[in-house]
Amino acid sequence: MSRWEKRVAAVVFVLLVAVLVGQIWCRPVDRDEGFWLYVPWRITEGEMPYRDFAFPHLPLGALYYAGMAVIWGPSLYLSRNFNVVLILLSTAIITWAFLRRGMKGAAVAFPFLYIGSSLVLTWLVPVKAYAPACFALSVGVAAAVSPRPESRTGLLRAFVLGLALGVAAAARLQLLALLPFGALVLWLDGRRETYGRLKAVLLYVLGYLVIAPFIVYYRVTAGDAFVFNVLTVHTLFVSQNGFFGGRLDALVDLIKAADVVLLAAFALASLRTEKARAAVGPFVFAAVLVLVNFLPGSVQAQYFSAAIPAAAAAGAVGLAALYRNKRTVALLLIAVYVAFGTARPAAKIIFGRAHKELVGPAEVYAAADILRENTYPDDVVYTGWPGYAALAERRVMPGWELGYFTDRIAERCDEATRRRYHLVTYEETAERLAAGEVEFALLGIDTAGEVGETVTEHFEAIGEYDGATLYTSK
Repeated sequence: MSRWEKRVAAVVFVLLVAVLVGQIWCRPVDRDEGFWLYVPWRITEGEMPYRDFAFPHLPLGALYYAGMAVIWGPSLYLSRNFNVVLILLSTAIITWAFLRRGMKGAAVAFPFLYIGSSLVLTWLVPVKAYAPACFALSVGVAAAVSPRPESRTGLLRAFVLGLALGVAAAARLQLLALLPFGALVLWLDGRRETYGRLKAVLLYVLGYLVIAPFIVYYRVTAGDAFVFNVLTVHTLFVSQNGFFGGRLDALVDLIKAADVVLLAAFALASLRTEKARAAVGPFVFAAVLVLVNFLPGSVQAQYFSAAIPAAAAAGAVGLAALYRNKRTVALLLIAVYVAFGTARPAAKIIFGRAHKELVGPAEVYAAADILRENTYPDDVVYTGWPGYAALAERRVMPGWELGYFTDRIAERCDEATRRRYHLVTYEETAERLAAGEVEFALLGIDTAGEVGETVTEHFEAIGEYDGATLYTSK
């Protein structure tokens, strides 16, 4: 790289980090963040997900956020700060792996492809499962770039690859589908003899199974509630045969994630051999990354986030090769990529929020302060977005730990199932509110019309801030 290219790259990198950090305060609040704040706080209070309340994910992500809540209490800002740290660590780990491999061009390109991705800036900063899952996947990608496959270090990296993919799956269930692809990548590695490949695959599986006792503990302790939350809940949204219409339907979530999984798997495979790195594969993944950044801000686009660590690494290899042959084209490609990737996140910083109808962190904290100031620690409150209650350290009405999602799940279940697994519908909630089961209700994010009408009829407002209103029973 020339001197001016290095200076421009340094300035752009600093700006990228600034845009990334700015998302902590300026990225609108996500509806998922409500239960990702509330569930970890309940864990710190000594309760167990699945057994004591609904939680439709594997436990690792919740435990990650619970670790912060134990020390500092529930915090939207702090959790987002830690996610930014994980993003930067992911960048550093894969960059270091490329440098260890002597691939300086890829090491230079990767930070721009990773941090400059709209998916990373939009979906890895919020309090969701993506940040810890992608960090684990980044460790796996770094382990896949093994310079000496037959050495102890190379075999250790096969173990680390399995461990990383296992941890990622424990944070996001769909990533379980990467298990066979990781083994296949190691088995097809032409740099190993058959015995060496077998040892690598066995160590990979052993690394993957390290996480198994952790999952078994929750399965044994929570019983059927664990299976219902982790598998059956997802089945309810896709089965056309009513509640748990077929056992095989539990695999549908994995099938839906096939496009993301395949992208990540083949990107990982393209890093394994000199021949593959020199082939057209990395160029394809670089193009895919650019196309992903052109996607509109659809909620469905977030599922591509799981593919970014491997795809960005493969894209970096492709861009480095392109730079050696067609410098101008490579620089133009990465400039367009970064420009489109950062446009929307940067706009949220410059203009406060991209859409005024979305709620920002400051408004959420103000509403939580109203709740804290007008209630006692042992009071129970109804709210459609449990993050309000978490930030105020107040309990929500039983069954509303997931907020809006509890009705989406409950309406697909019969009454016995709802009672067994701590779920309620909007209709049942309205009846309970009318009967005076709770004294307080906070209407704001995700408040359904039926419930809102019941609250305004049977409760009176005692505090309001920017769209969020606290009510107390008359």
